[in-house]
Amino acid sequence: MSQARTEAGSRRRPWIEAGLALLLTGAAIWQILAMQGVAFRLDDAWIVLLNAKALWEGDQSFAGLPPLHGSTSLLHTLAVAALRPVLGGPLALWLLSWLALFVAGLGAMRLVRDLGGGELAAAGLALAAVTTGGIFDVLLNGLETGWAIAAVLWALLLARRDPLGLGTAVLLGALPFVRPELGLLSLVLGLYGLRSAWIAGEWWRGLPAGARALTTALALLALQVLLSGEPLPSTGGAKAAFFSQPGLSPTAWIPVFFYDVGYFLGAVGVVGVAALLPIDPVTRIGVAFSVLLLIAFGVLYPTIAGQNFGRYFYPILGAGIFALGLLLGHPSRRGRTIGATLLLVVLATNLWTMVRDAPESVALAAGKRDGMAAVSAWLETHLPPGQPLMLHDIGYVAWATERPLIDVVGLKTPAAREAHRRHAGLGTAGQLSAVLDSLAWAEGGCFVMISNGFDRRGLMRGALPSKGWSLTLVEADGGPPGYRVWALTDPDGRRCD
Repeated sequence: MSQARTEAGSRRRPWIEAGLALLLTGAAIWQILAMQGVAFRLDDAWIVLLNAKALWEGDQSFAGLPPLHGSTSLLHTLAVAALRPVLGGPLALWLLSWLALFVAGLGAMRLVRDLGGGELAAAGLALAAVTTGGIFDVLLNGLETGWAIAAVLWALLLARRDPLGLGTAVLLGALPFVRPELGLLSLVLGLYGLRSAWIAGEWWRGLPAGARALTTALALLALQVLLSGEPLPSTGGAKAAFFSQPGLSPTAWIPVFFYDVGYFLGAVGVVGVAALLPIDPVTRIGVAFSVLLLIAFGVLYPTIAGQNFGRYFYPILGAGIFALGLLLGHPSRRGRTIGATLLLVVLATNLWTMVRDAPESVALAAGKRDGMAAVSAWLETHLPPGQPLMLHDIGYVAWATERPLIDVVGLKTPAAREAHRRHAGLGTAGQLSAVLDSLAWAEGGCFVMISNGFDRRGLMRGALPSKGWSLTLVEADGGPPGYRVWALTDPDGRRCD
C-alpha cells in the first residue's frame, strides 16, 4: 500500500460516510417505531443494562456482588454506563448497537480506499459490513456482537497499515475486553508485528509497541478485577455448565457442533467463507483467528456454540469483510473481478434476507420485552417482597425489579456455577436436582420460576421434588405469561413466611 493512496483516500469528501449514516439512521428509526420503543431479542441484553445500572445505583437483586459480575464485555458495559445518565440505559444500549454497525462500515470503507479501490466498491463493502448475518437478531441484539465484528475488522486493517503503530497496539491490548476470545487475535497480530520488525532488522521497534499493548491490557485487566471481582468473565463457563448434557459422550457433540458451524455459515454466506481465504499475510492471520475461534468453541463450549443464532461465531465476520475488501483491491484484474462478483452476491443475499426477516425479528423483540414486562409486574404484585426467587431468565426481571434473585444458570450467582461444576457427571436430571437443591438451601430460595418453553421435558420442574421438596403452583391471575411459578416447601415441611 502506497502513502499516496492513503493520502488520496483521506482527501475524499465523506459523501459515502454521510450516506451510510443516513441509511442506518433511517433503519434505526423504522426499527424503534415498529417496536414502539427500545427492545432486544435476548434476555442477556438486560443483564448488560442491569450491570450498567449497578455501577450507578448498586444491585438489589444480587446484593453483595461487584457491579459488573456476570459481564462478558467490560468495555461495552462501561460504554452503556457512561451514556446512561444522559440517555437512560435502554436507549444508550440501542444507540451503541447501531453505532457498532457504523464503525464496522467505516472500517470497510477505509480498507477499500487504502487499497486504491473506487468509491462504489467502498460503499458496497460498507453495506455488506452492516447487513451480513442476522442484523436485527444478532448484530443489534444489545450485546457486544457488533462491536466484536468491528474490532476484528479494524485490528486487521490497522495491522496491515502499521503492525507496530500506536493505534494498533492500543486496540490489540483492548480486544480481550471487547470479548475474551478476541485475545486470540491480539496474540497472533502481536506476534506478526514483532516478526515484521525482526525481518526488517528493526527489532527494537517492537519494544514500545509491545509495551503499549501490554500497558493497555493490564490497565483494563485491573479495572475488570476491580469492577467484576474476576480477571476473566465466567459467563461462558457458567452457560456451558448449565446447558451441559453429561449423559452424552464428547464424540456425540461433534456432529452437533458442525451443524452449528454450518448454520452460521449458511446465515452469513459468502462473507463467512471469505474469512478462510489466505490472500495475504494479514488475511492469513484472519484465517488463523477464525479457525482458532471455531476450535476453541468446539473444545470448550460445544453445547452453547450455536445458541442465539450462532452469535459466538460472529467475530469471524470481521475477518471475512477484511478478506473480501482485499479481493476488491487486488492487484490483478481477475482478483478484483472475483471480489466484485462475490460482493454482488453478498449484497443481493443480505438485502433479500433482511427485507424478508426484519418485520418478524422486530416483532419478536417487542413481544419479548412486553412479555417480560408483564412477568415482572406479576411478580411484584403476587409474590411477597424480600423472598428470593430462583429462575433462569434473570435479565429483564433483575433490571425492572429489586426483588432478591437466585440465578440458577450462574451468571450472577457464583454458588450456582460452583454447584454445576461440583455435581457434573450425575447425568442431566441428577445434576439439575443436586444443583437446585443446594441452591435452595444455601441461598434461601422461596419460589422457583421456569419458562414453559424451557421446561418441556419437566427436568427442572421435577428436580426439586426428587430431593424431597414440595412445589405449590402460584396461579393468581393465571400466573406470569409464558412462565410458571411454584412456592417451595423444604423436605422438613417448612415454607418461607
